[in-house]
Amino acid sequence: MKKKDTHKTEQLLQAARDIIISDGVAAVPTTKVAKMVGIAQSNVYIYFKNKDELLLSVFHHEQARVKAFFDARIDQTADLTTRLKAYIDAMGELAMTEWDTMTILEQIKAMPHTPVAAEDALPSDDQTVQALMQDGIDAGILKPVDPRFHMTVVFGLVRRYSDLVRNHAIQLNLRRFGR
Repeated sequence: MKKKDTHKTEQLLQAARDIIISDGVAAVPTTKVAKMVGIAQSNVYIYFKNKDELLLSVFHHEQARVKAFFDARIDQTADLTTRLKAYIDAMGELAMTEWDTMTILEQIKAMPHTPVAAEDALPSDDQTVQALMQDGIDAGILKPVDPRFHMTVVFGLVRRYSDLVRNHAIQLNLRRFGR
């Protein structure tokens, strides 16, 4: 059995990522990924058990990007209102600057037989953000519903807004996103 090359793993993830962005998640056959990296299709299976495992790895890689993004923008020591505003601003900035990441996460989650388990379907910073939403609920700032509802609403609204800006349907107001 061949040894796994970390650089090759990253290349495979990037190739799958590129295909998702250009052609959609349904267009990610391992043959195309292998060809983009310059290896035989059978060698993809040295790194990933199957296509689902490859897509799940892409998903987790993108989640890590989101977590780092939020960690750099939300001061966990700030008061609750400031953290809630920072979360919404960070989500807006993420949508405008990391559109590809949001697209990848959304497409993999929306697959008919997604490899993403229900508990992994929210961003990897879920515990922090979900706790933030729960704190907002407990303080009476947010409506008392499942915290994931608030997270989904913010994600969906910001995602649609970024799509409109990207498609030039509306003009971006960068001041709103902390710039």
